[in-house]
Amino acid sequence: MADFLKFYPDGKYLYVEIIAKEYMKHQPNTKEGMDKIVEVIRPIVSELERFCDAKKLKEITVVNLEGVNLAQIKPEYTIKLITLLHSERPDFKHLERIDIINGNLQFEMMYDVVKFGLPGPLKKIIKFKT
Repeated sequence: MADFLKFYPDGKYLYVEIIAKEYMKHQPNTKEGMDKIVEVIRPIVSELERFCDAKKLKEITVVNLEGVNLAQIKPEYTIKLITLLHSERPDFKHLERIDIINGNLQFEMMYDVVKFGLPGPLKKIIKFKT
């Protein structure tokens, strides 16, 4: 189920790539679905923290939107999932930036609407890259 996550260290960073097209196959649309994904992702997030501590790395998360249709996204539980995972590491000890790539103007417009549901610290580090 975590096949939508890819990890690669490079220099002083650990890049965590979220392949949105793969995530969409597991996208939750119920609380139970969200809980199932959280069960899988929670230990990965904890391991990321330990890995970054041990290797003295900063993290950059890359959300790759290639091949994703805006109409397929169910924002309610995706925002809840992001918020829940944020609560696992609220101080962002290692997370430096979240880059959203391969999106388009529609994704940016949608983000402008849904960003109000995200935790404040997340909004500050999210950047759209063209």
